Amino acid sequence: ALEFSFRSADEKMRRGVLYAIGQPGQAPCASATQALLTQFRPRLMLMTGFCGGVKGRTNMGDLVAFRSSAAWDYGKWVEVAEGDQKKSLFKARPTTINIPENGVRQTIRDMVGQSVKPREATLAAVSAASNGKLTSWKIESAACGSGSAVVTSLEKIREITSLDENIWAIDMESYAFYFACRNSPVISPDFICCKAVADHCNGQKSSRWHEACSIVSAHFAHQTVTERYPF
Repeated sequence: ALEFSFRSADEKMRRGVLYAIGQPGQAPCASATQALLTQFRPRLMLMTGFCGGVKGRTNMGDLVAFRSSAAWDYGKWVEVAEGDQKKSLFKARPTTINIPENGVRQTIRDMVGQSVKPREATLAAVSAASNGKLTSWKIESAACGSGSAVVTSLEKIREITSLDENIWAIDMESYAFYFACRNSPVISPDFICCKAVADHCNGQKSSRWHEACSIVSAHFAHQTVTERYPF
């Protein structure tokens, strides 16, 4: 973990920690989150990165702050009759975890309502990383469907969003992150996951937008802790 200092909105010096999990998925994320909670006892935990977005609700590069995360692939397989045949059918039983009711929730709500503008240096970095394709983005607060598998199927996206019409984003880590933060026996931190949309979970999925979207979400996290969050 990389430790650093920063000045928050109340002009006080604060201690921060950066850690890259290094691999996708629920298990690595939960393990790393619990280790960080145990060692550093943070007041605020922020996860950044890139995610899939629901087409028609999000555009490439849009920053989505997950006010909740639901495990869309939790449930059970059952056998159902179909004529003379039987087939297996997955019945989802998503468990939703919300971010805390105060603190960062209000901070994000204010940032969305006030349409916070990125710095010129950030715009330049994002534009360069996207070869000039991404020059603006929106900030949204919505629900996320989180699972252990990469989604590249429009049919699967429809199944996930049918669980909750407020799901605008799909990722592979936020549920584990939220679960560890909510259930840690060590400390109860404020927490939120903020990721930028790098694809629409279809056959056109690629790594083209990963770097630019990582810059968008990292910039948003930096603005949150240095200019907005009420430490």
